[in-house]
Amino acid sequence: MKTKRITHFLISCLLISLIATLTVTLVNAQLTITRNQLSISNGESVTLNSNNLASMLNGQPSPSQLIYRVTQITNGQFRLLTNTNNNNNIYTPITQFTQGNLNAGIVSFLHANNQQFPSYTLTAQDPVTGLISPDSTATITFSAFHTGNKTIGAPRPIFEADINPQTFRVTLRITVFKKVFTTTTNPEVNFNIGLSRKEQCTSSDFIRDFQLISSTNWYNIYELQTSLNQFLTNPNVQQVTNGPVIDIVTNMYATYMITQVTTWPGTNQQEVNCYQVVYSQRYVLSLALAITNVNFNVTGVPAAVLKPVKIFVNDFNKLELRVIAMIAGNPTINTWTVTGPYVFAVTDVIADTGNNATISSYLLALQSNVINGIVNFFGDYNLIATTNTNTQIIIPYRLQYLTTGGPIQQQLIFNTTALTFADPAFTIPKSQFTSSDTVNVRVDAPLSPTLDFKDLSPFNVVLCCFLTFTTAIPQNVDCRNYLNSNGNGNNGADFTTAIFVNGTPITTNGLNTNEIPTPSEQNYGFQFNLPFTIRDNEDRTCFLTIESSFLPVDNSTSTTTKKRRRTTVAVTKQVGSVTQKVISLVANGKLGDNKNNNGTNNNNNNNGGAKRSEAMMSMNLGKVEWTVLLMVLSIVMVFVF
Repeated sequence: MKTKRITHFLISCLLISLIATLTVTLVNAQLTITRNQLSISNGESVTLNSNNLASMLNGQPSPSQLIYRVTQITNGQFRLLTNTNNNNNIYTPITQFTQGNLNAGIVSFLHANNQQFPSYTLTAQDPVTGLISPDSTATITFSAFHTGNKTIGAPRPIFEADINPQTFRVTLRITVFKKVFTTTTNPEVNFNIGLSRKEQCTSSDFIRDFQLISSTNWYNIYELQTSLNQFLTNPNVQQVTNGPVIDIVTNMYATYMITQVTTWPGTNQQEVNCYQVVYSQRYVLSLALAITNVNFNVTGVPAAVLKPVKIFVNDFNKLELRVIAMIAGNPTINTWTVTGPYVFAVTDVIADTGNNATISSYLLALQSNVINGIVNFFGDYNLIATTNTNTQIIIPYRLQYLTTGGPIQQQLIFNTTALTFADPAFTIPKSQFTSSDTVNVRVDAPLSPTLDFKDLSPFNVVLCCFLTFTTAIPQNVDCRNYLNSNGNGNNGADFTTAIFVNGTPITTNGLNTNEIPTPSEQNYGFQFNLPFTIRDNEDRTCFLTIESSFLPVDNSTSTTTKKRRRTTVAVTKQVGSVTQKVISLVANGKLGDNKNNNGTNNNNNNNGGAKRSEAMMSMNLGKVEWTVLLMVLSIVMVFVF
């Protein structure tokens, strides 16, 4: 009997020890992502391995069944290699993968090739224990311009030139883009801007001739504005003329200076490499010679007037003016002469043989000396007719160079307006959307020109949102200012994302952006879904900032209904107009709206955190139940024995 009690006691102690061990093990169970990093260049695909991603389950490397889920992602996508037949790799976009997939080397990350900084956040889950790790945001080194020593993909600046025909003030403008960073803190690009090319590559801006007039998170705008006379004194401005036309030739240079500092391992020595991407634009500003200010400073009724007919360089390389002189009465003219800053001779005179006794009309040819080199004929002149009574009839006039047209510019300026609709046919206007809706946008530019082989198109489009009931909505919202220097992030808004970048639609993170054909050449349309990140039943006020442009198209695929027919070759893209549109996002009361294509939840931080809290609560309840169950079992066994 005594032996039996001792046995019961030992069994009870063993069970209690087992309970304590199991309880401690359950309480201390941990799952953590210990490594989450990536180094990638613009448009590159990187196959992930243990150097990029690793996790620990209870202090041990994670098992192959561990699941990694993508909770946030911008400017890229994860892919799974699903087929390698005939060396033709086929990849499938994914939002989750296993440790086994990672170990097998079939998981890759593909950058969106939009020169924007990528980002993603992962969580890990053990399907056996139900443990879920905290969020882990990847540490990414991104190069938008170069891979190793190869310089790639620098965005072409926008060059503009204009002269005011009334004030003769010249304006030159250069827009350079700032989203060319390889780290999130230190920019690797600086600008070298001027009317001449200076071979210099430094880690600070080198601005000549121009002044910074505007700066956003996306770009800087530099401008040179001066009078025409002052502009012509610039040694980098050339004048080319044959007399009746002056071509003012200038080159604008915009150079991206990209510096990279490398510290040698184990030393304090640093090597600085500098790369240059040089862009230039040659502009020819043409001024045509004209006869103006006839009879200026003449008081009373003039005795004669002058009508210009033609200005040209004749076969003898002389500037020739053809004019009609009309003189009151019927005087007898003996000689015609010209006075002014440059010598002209009246070489031909044809009198009107009509019977009008009140007006005498003469067709005259005025010729300069032979033109040698650059000659500026600008100035005030007098055409003098001397009669047989030595009376001089003087007709004053001015030779002046005038602009031949409107602004010379790469950038076409026009006004645009944007409307949102419930349907892609743009028949049902709508400005209030739920998270499951598709937003259809039509942009109208009724005064824009129609250009051969070019379509009015979206260039950069940015969506930014603010929580309606908890955030003060700022005035004059420009969503471009809410993107950070890497082209993503909120920067003060509740949510911000690019929808188009340099004419390319963004399809990641649930956006699925695409363009919609429209019947008119003076509008365009596009549609997008709300990003996964804001499909959370929160009320938001959102803004669209829409940059429009003319982009080249392939006319061979033209249809009767306007459709995007972009060329595949690299083209210069320019912002022609900017407009804003506000929309409202309202809660729809539905759960599970943020499903991805595979049917799995693609949660944002809030929902993911809530579900992880629920999972951990469930896990804690399991530990208590296990403890109570084992204690009851031990008591029963004591009584049984």
